[in-house]
Amino acid sequence: MLVLNKKNILIPFLLVLLVTAGCSTPPKPHTWLIHKPVFAYPLEAQRQGLEGKVLLLLYVKPNGRVDTVIVRKSSGYKILDDAAVSFARKFFYRPFKSEDGIWLNVPIVFKQRVAGEKSFVGKVWKSEKSVFRNKISSQKITRWTDAKSNNFIPESPVSPFVNENQVIFLSDRGKADNLFLLNLIDGTFVQMTNEKEDVTNVVHLPEFGMLWYKAGEKIHYLNTQTLQNDVILNEDSVRISKFTVTADGKFLLFSSNGGNTVGPGNKNSYSRIFLVDLQTKQMKNIKKFNNAVITALVANPGNEKLILIQIEQNESGERKYEVFNLLKNTETLVVPMNKGFRVAKMEWANNGRCLAFSGVSNSGKKLFGLYNYETGQSRTFTSPLSISDFQVFKDNSLWLVTDGKVLILLKTGKNKVLYKKALFSVKGNFNDGSDISGLHFNPNGKEVFFDLRRNGKFNVYSLKVNLL
Repeated sequence: MLVLNKKNILIPFLLVLLVTAGCSTPPKPHTWLIHKPVFAYPLEAQRQGLEGKVLLLLYVKPNGRVDTVIVRKSSGYKILDDAAVSFARKFFYRPFKSEDGIWLNVPIVFKQRVAGEKSFVGKVWKSEKSVFRNKISSQKITRWTDAKSNNFIPESPVSPFVNENQVIFLSDRGKADNLFLLNLIDGTFVQMTNEKEDVTNVVHLPEFGMLWYKAGEKIHYLNTQTLQNDVILNEDSVRISKFTVTADGKFLLFSSNGGNTVGPGNKNSYSRIFLVDLQTKQMKNIKKFNNAVITALVANPGNEKLILIQIEQNESGERKYEVFNLLKNTETLVVPMNKGFRVAKMEWANNGRCLAFSGVSNSGKKLFGLYNYETGQSRTFTSPLSISDFQVFKDNSLWLVTDGKVLILLKTGKNKVLYKKALFSVKGNFNDGSDISGLHFNPNGKEVFFDLRRNGKFNVYSLKVNLL
């Protein structure tokens, strides 16, 4: 969709629907769009107030490329038909297994809204991209968003990447924090939501083109390709705290905290976990934690049965972790750590086969590592800094870590850190109180993204890396 904004102009609105044509019967492919280019409503059509619907017939090859585009039904205006054809030729679909390609019906609707309507979903924002030199390496660093508003990547472990060329970020440039989709090719971005309350607790399954988020007391489903948005959970009976969605996209779990606020001396707080079947919308209470509250729920990225639960004890304020198995329902595995070690952060490692963690020992030793929840074995490494945030890349040997001031790339072996390189330093580039957070590897591993707070504002940055 596309919406342009401001004052007394008409606002173009583009709707793209994807429907498999009935003239072909190969095995059903994955027809999700991997790449959909930013659409430009022809200016002359806008001035003339032209609207219409173009029905296209696309032949998509098994490699996902669009080979042929045919106007099956015209809008009545050549300028709109040509724009639709040009737009569709640049689509790139997820490859599928078949000897032959497949024909798809793709309706594209051109519609103009009257300016002043509340929804700006689909608005294309101009590029705010700028480039400067990293003073510690002379390497180029890209700032993708400007400093006039807060712009930041959703908190890890959410993958913000729709694909290698599109990344999701949050911005408060409206009335609240909303989702935007950044195009890494031209720097433009599209507004994905228009909520009046902050978007929080984002869950993204990029392989399905599916995203869920919480705004106020409601959980929404968002299709990242069509921007279709539906409220899927709005419970009056329970207050939603944290939520997650299983790796297959079939079940949503959320926590609801009750009683006193968590903290030392509060003995009456509790948390319950509810399971929602996203197909039937049936909900059931599956677990309760007494004298504790749940501060995070994270589904395993590779196993739809496992959920990581972060819990804070009421009386001590101590944080602990459990792995919950949905099939076994009442059985949970408490994640033990070495005695005398305080975990600062724990999350699923990239493949979900183990847990990645960072923390500090009672003696002050800075540590990070991997814990295998099935065997109970762990690998622990000495850290060059007190890690406030981290992300692990694919094979779990490459780590991106920060203490808020320095960004470091680490490569680990079986028993030790093999390689470390400082990628970026706040002190080396800015003489202010800047902070680094929100670390993410691009799926191709050639670029790392992070948030940098300067003068009270967060913005999205990236730099190229050479993964050894």
